[in-house]
Amino acid sequence: MQNSGGMQSSTPKPPVVLALCGFGRAGNIHFQGIRTNPRCRLKYVVDCFEVPAVLQAAQGKLTEFRMLDSVSLVRTSNYESVVLADEELQGVVITVPTKFHESYVKRALQAGKAVFCEKPLAYDLAEVVNCYDIAETKGLPLYCAFQRRFDPAMSRLREQVVNGEIGKLYQVKSTSRDATKPPVEYLKTSGGMYHDTAVHDIDMLCWIVGEEPVGVFAQGSVFDPEIASVGDVDTIAITLKFPSGVLAILDLSRHSSYGYDIRLEVVLGEKGRHVRCDNVHIDSLTHFSANGPLAGGVVPSFADRFKVAYEREMDHFLDMILDPSEIGLITRKDVLLLTRVANACQRSQREGRMVELEPEPPSSH
Repeated sequence: MQNSGGMQSSTPKPPVVLALCGFGRAGNIHFQGIRTNPRCRLKYVVDCFEVPAVLQAAQGKLTEFRMLDSVSLVRTSNYESVVLADEELQGVVITVPTKFHESYVKRALQAGKAVFCEKPLAYDLAEVVNCYDIAETKGLPLYCAFQRRFDPAMSRLREQVVNGEIGKLYQVKSTSRDATKPPVEYLKTSGGMYHDTAVHDIDMLCWIVGEEPVGVFAQGSVFDPEIASVGDVDTIAITLKFPSGVLAILDLSRHSSYGYDIRLEVVLGEKGRHVRCDNVHIDSLTHFSANGPLAGGVVPSFADRFKVAYEREMDHFLDMILDPSEIGLITRKDVLLLTRVANACQRSQREGRMVELEPEPPSSH
């Protein structure tokens, strides 16, 4: 059937029905993206609503956006009996505390739901393998969230490398400095700074280079007594060496009083080019005086810096649900590699030497 303009008409697909598990820091970011995306509909929010303060905060947020009547607030104890039992539900977005990721992922997959999960899927490599094996057996999308690949500037930088515009790579570099220290309760279950924050930088550099590192050398220090009390570090320097000889240098810190400092650079290439993704500023206002130019401040958080990336990432997940042939931008092999590199960084810091990556574990099939 054709319309009056001679174009083939088609019936728009109904919105994908989603549940959001966890309404904390990451949960609020994805809530904003889901509620403004016409391609999906939020039906459930799952959290520990037996805690009055948590319930009141969620009710307040849903009331603010006139969603209280259309979204059901479900206690964690009813995750399976209410949420996963709903045949209309197509996907689950998991942003619960890290230690619960594996359980929520596996139960959702076993119930036949597509899964979007904040990293990591699990602490143990064998359990990550098991999660992907279940997804493949069930024929379901399993997406582990690494939003930086969806940042427009960072993805364009990678395209320039892939297209040969920079020539053979010699060296790449990333800088990540958090403006706000996470709550200590979060730090206790985060898996440590290498798995919590450095893994994003590791992902970008491995993605740009297109190789698996052969060696890792990492050093870490801690200056914050509260972070020291949970056995973690807050300042990190990492060097990755790749088979082609490319060196990747990463520096990270949880201390940045001037804003969320995120930079990515190809600092040396065969064609002598220096390509950089710089910080995003609050606005474009710049002051000029005898002391030189002074630009506006850097955005304060990762939610501000990667707002567009988070939106594009959710659209990618919806594509994976609607089209079974859609290949996830973050694959099983990618996630296993990042876990192995982060593990190697922890070992390198502990042993004070360069270490090789542990082998990729076999499928649990």
